[in-house]
Amino acid sequence: MDSLDSAHRFMGGVFLGALVAAALSLLLGYAGDYIPFIAAMPPIEKIVISAIISIIVVCAKPCIEKFIQKRDEDNPVLREDRNSVIRGRITGVPLGVIVAILIQIYIIA
Repeated sequence: MDSLDSAHRFMGGVFLGALVAAALSLLLGYAGDYIPFIAAMPPIEKIVISAIISIIVVCAKPCIEKFIQKRDEDNPVLREDRNSVIRGRITGVPLGVIVAILIQIYIIA
Protein backbone atom coordinates (compact mmCIF):
# COMPACT_ATOMS: atom_id res chain seq x y z
CA MET A 1 0.00 0.00 0.00
CA ASP A 2 1.20 3.48 -0.71
CA SER A 3 0.40 6.82 0.83
CA LEU A 4 -2.03 7.63 -1.98
CA ASP A 5 -4.34 4.90 -0.71
CA SER A 6 -4.62 6.67 2.65
CA ALA A 7 -5.21 9.95 0.85
CA HIS A 8 -7.97 8.38 -1.23
CA ARG A 9 -9.59 6.96 1.89
CA PHE A 10 -9.35 10.37 3.57
CA MET A 11 -10.98 12.17 0.65
CA GLY A 12 -13.67 9.49 0.37
CA GLY A 13 -14.38 10.00 4.07
CA VAL A 14 -14.58 13.77 3.59
CA PHE A 15 -17.12 13.42 0.80
CA LEU A 16 -19.20 10.86 2.71
CA GLY A 17 -19.15 12.96 5.89
CA ALA A 18 -20.13 16.08 3.98
CA LEU A 19 -22.95 14.32 2.15
CA VAL A 20 -24.44 12.79 5.30
CA ALA A 21 -24.08 16.00 7.32
CA ALA A 22 -25.66 18.12 4.60
CA ALA A 23 -28.59 15.72 4.23
CA LEU A 24 -29.21 15.49 7.99
CA SER A 25 -28.87 19.26 8.43
CA LEU A 26 -31.40 19.92 5.67
CA LEU A 27 -33.78 17.30 7.08
CA LEU A 28 -33.55 18.76 10.57
CA GLY A 29 -34.02 22.26 9.20
CA TYR A 30 -37.24 21.31 7.48
CA ALA A 31 -38.48 19.05 10.26
CA GLY A 32 -39.42 22.22 12.12
CA ASP A 33 -42.37 22.63 9.76
CA TYR A 34 -43.88 19.38 11.02
CA ILE A 35 -42.51 18.82 14.55
CA PRO A 36 -43.30 21.59 17.05
CA PHE A 37 -40.40 21.10 19.49
CA ILE A 38 -37.87 21.32 16.64
CA ALA A 39 -39.53 24.52 15.43
CA ALA A 40 -39.00 26.04 18.89
CA MET A 41 -35.25 25.32 18.84
CA PRO A 42 -32.83 28.12 17.94
CA PRO A 43 -30.88 27.59 14.70
CA ILE A 44 -27.55 27.05 16.49
CA GLU A 45 -29.03 24.11 18.40
CA LYS A 46 -30.26 22.59 15.15
CA ILE A 47 -26.76 22.91 13.69
CA VAL A 48 -25.07 21.35 16.72
CA ILE A 49 -27.58 18.49 16.93
CA SER A 50 -27.26 17.72 13.22
CA ALA A 51 -23.44 17.73 13.49
CA ILE A 52 -23.49 15.38 16.50
CA ILE A 53 -25.92 12.99 14.80
CA SER A 54 -23.83 13.08 11.62
CA ILE A 55 -20.63 12.23 13.49
CA ILE A 56 -22.35 9.33 15.21
CA VAL A 57 -23.75 8.03 11.93
CA VAL A 58 -20.60 8.27 9.82
CA CYS A 59 -18.03 7.23 12.42
CA ALA A 60 -19.83 4.36 14.12
CA LYS A 61 -18.60 1.51 11.92
CA PRO A 62 -14.90 2.51 11.63
CA CYS A 63 -14.67 3.27 15.35
CA ILE A 64 -16.24 -0.04 16.31
CA GLU A 65 -13.85 -1.85 13.97
CA LYS A 66 -10.93 0.08 15.45
CA PHE A 67 -11.70 -0.85 19.04
CA ILE A 68 -12.85 -4.45 18.51
CA GLN A 69 -10.01 -5.68 16.35
CA LYS A 70 -7.24 -7.41 18.27
CA ARG A 71 -3.81 -5.77 18.51
CA ASP A 72 -1.85 -8.87 17.40
CA GLU A 73 -3.82 -9.19 14.15
CA ASP A 74 -3.81 -5.51 13.35
CA ASN A 75 -1.72 -4.57 10.35
CA PRO A 76 -0.14 -1.07 10.63
CA VAL A 77 -1.19 -0.26 7.05
CA LEU A 78 -4.82 -1.13 7.76
CA ARG A 79 -4.69 0.86 10.99
CA GLU A 80 -3.39 3.90 9.10
CA ASP A 81 -6.12 3.57 6.46
CA ARG A 82 -8.81 3.23 9.10
CA ASN A 83 -7.53 6.34 10.89
CA SER A 84 -7.57 8.20 7.56
CA VAL A 85 -11.21 7.22 7.03
CA ILE A 86 -12.19 8.41 10.52
CA ARG A 87 -10.29 11.70 10.13
CA GLY A 88 -11.83 12.29 6.72
CA ARG A 89 -15.37 11.67 7.91
CA ILE A 90 -14.95 13.95 10.91
CA THR A 91 -13.48 16.63 8.64
CA GLY A 92 -16.39 16.26 6.23
CA VAL A 93 -19.12 16.86 8.82
CA PRO A 94 -18.46 20.61 9.33
CA LEU A 95 -18.11 21.02 5.58
CA GLY A 96 -21.48 19.32 5.09
CA VAL A 97 -23.12 21.55 7.68
CA ILE A 98 -21.73 24.62 5.90
CA VAL A 99 -22.99 23.30 2.55
CA ALA A 100 -26.45 22.72 4.06
CA ILE A 101 -26.55 26.26 5.44
CA LEU A 102 -25.55 27.66 2.05
CA ILE A 103 -28.20 25.55 0.31
CA GLN A 104 -30.86 26.80 2.70
CA ILE A 105 -29.81 30.44 2.34
CA TYR A 106 -29.06 30.79 -1.38
CA ILE A 107 -30.91 28.06 -3.24
CA ILE A 108 -34.08 27.31 -1.30
CA ALA A 109 -34.86 30.63 0.39
